[in-house]
Amino acid sequence: MICIISPSERMAYNWASNQGLAKSEWFYGDDDTIKAHQGFHTIVIGMFPEERLSWFEKIYHLAKARGQIGRS
Repeated sequence: MICIISPSERMAYNWASNQGLAKSEWFYGDDDTIKAHQGFHTIVIGMFPEERLSWFEKIYHLAKARGQIGRS
């Protein structure tokens, strides 16, 4: 499973489609969705505007911690 963190869900969808990923292979990284998953890889795409950098940092660190659960 892949967590995609991007400025918008649409951008994540476009990236996943261009990579040939099925919807069952990835999810858009937001608070609730990340908390519902564990043991995944994280990909960051796009550039975050200055006013969203604190949100990005929060989500990135949450994804990093949750993604490592159950992985060796």
